[in-house]
Amino acid sequence: RKKAGSSDNKTNAFFDWVPAGDVAETRNIVNRDACSKSHGDSKLHRGYAIELCVGCHNKNSFDPFTGTGTPTLATTDTALPGSSSVILERLVHKVHMGKNLVNGYSINGEDYSTLEYPSGVMSSGTTPNPSNCAVCHDESNAAMTDAANWRTTPTASACGTCHDSGAALGHIAQESVGYETCTVCHGVGKALNVPAAHGLQ
Repeated sequence: RKKAGSSDNKTNAFFDWVPAGDVAETRNIVNRDACSKSHGDSKLHRGYAIELCVGCHNKNSFDPFTGTGTPTLATTDTALPGSSSVILERLVHKVHMGKNLVNGYSINGEDYSTLEYPSGVMSSGTTPNPSNCAVCHDESNAAMTDAANWRTTPTASACGTCHDSGAALGHIAQESVGYETCTVCHGVGKALNVPAAHGLQ
């Protein structure tokens, strides 16, 4: 992504680009508007925009503090044994699940295992819980063209971040051999569709 705008990233514009003139593929799932419901206008970590977050928090990034070796500056993408991925979907889901995770979660030396999501009451006047994916995956936001993915195309990588019990992870692994079959049971219109399984119907 190419960044343009102010020296801070609060009002920056972002441009998706790919080499050789191919069509850019975007995933507009969650944007800063969703974060602001709970976090207000505060800067999160290094910035305001999700488009900036994914520059570092992608599938090639790992937290060296969770590995079994000594943290060092690496010259390759090879992760230390046991290192935890900091891809954005995993990081955000686990931090917000906090105390509801079976196995807890620590990243960058911080333990989020007792975090209760969220403190206070949302601007909508309802008290959310981590099972309500729609709090952040806001389909009423027209700019988020993929906001419904959480219920229409559930994936092992996303769902396995919150459903972390041995039984859940075993089930996910079993249904992901060769290709994922999540939507067979958890797809739209199925008896165990995601909103129903989360008690939202």
